[in-house]
Amino acid sequence: MLTKSSIIQDDAAVRVSFLRGYVLDSVKLKTLKVGICGYGTVGSGTLALLQGNAKEITRKTGVEIEVYRVASRSLQVAIAGVTHSGTDPFEVASDEEVDVVVEAMGGFEPAFEVVKKALENGKHVVTANK
Repeated sequence: MLTKSSIIQDDAAVRVSFLRGYVLDSVKLKTLKVGICGYGTVGSGTLALLQGNAKEITRKTGVEIEVYRVASRSLQVAIAGVTHSGTDPFEVASDEEVDVVVEAMGGFEPAFEVVKKALENGKHVVTANK
């Protein structure tokens, strides 16, 4: 019987299956390295969610998520658990180690140019920009 609950469960299973297939079979990644551009409310919240749910994400997808690099307009003293941090978002977009760039800077510029640079470098991009 088709119910709203079964549709939601099926959709979630398809998304997890797709992620497993795409990341593990096509790209052969065991760790997905994420770079975050912008460390305000959205960027810091994204970092907290990824770090706080890391075990669950790995359990469901078989892929570890590592926030590898963060760029912030004003460099924090330390960003817990992040290997590289700095003030230049273009370094995140150009870093060969980064697989996915999260644009959380807002506004048009330099966000547009950062996203463009990330795409030119073959990165996947997630943006919170409207």
